[in-house]
Amino acid sequence: MSFPYKTPLALTGIALAGMLTGSVANAETENVAVLVEFVAPIVLTEESALSFGTLDVTAAATDTVTIDPDDTVTDASNIVLGGTQSAASLTVEAGNGVQDMSIQIQNVTPGAGYSLASWSCEYDGVDIGDCSSAQTIAQGNVQTSTTLDIGATLTTDGTLAAGTDNGSFDVVIAYL
Repeated sequence: MSFPYKTPLALTGIALAGMLTGSVANAETENVAVLVEFVAPIVLTEESALSFGTLDVTAAATDTVTIDPDDTVTDASNIVLGGTQSAASLTVEAGNGVQDMSIQIQNVTPGAGYSLASWSCEYDGVDIGDCSSAQTIAQGNVQTSTTLDIGATLTTDGTLAAGTDNGSFDVVIAYL
């Protein structure tokens, strides 16, 4: 059997294939940029501890000593006998102005006979308030290297014992 229309049928198939695959004349290309910003890691260095000095061991329950971030000491009960009273001080290194940052005091471990509360912080010399809850530093105020000063109130419970009894706390700083 012979097919006299063999050539036109082949040409029709080629034309049909061209229509199904689309035309290059209708293609469009757009080059899309990829933007990435890398932020320097936050580095904390303790410069000085939160120091309440030497306190009277006979202090009654609920006697308090407050140390503000600027080292102002409030001792309404007159239980500070001497020694050094000073706020904690840390050097904070971070990416300069590239990201918001939060600061918070966590995991407070007081010594025997007292509690620690009413945390207050100054970042780069500016009062940022109660840092027992997260405080935000806006990205325009984040410094490459600056100081974080931390104060708190020590409240006795009436069970102090002579000797040194150190507590601790964590300072958590994170990019937001």
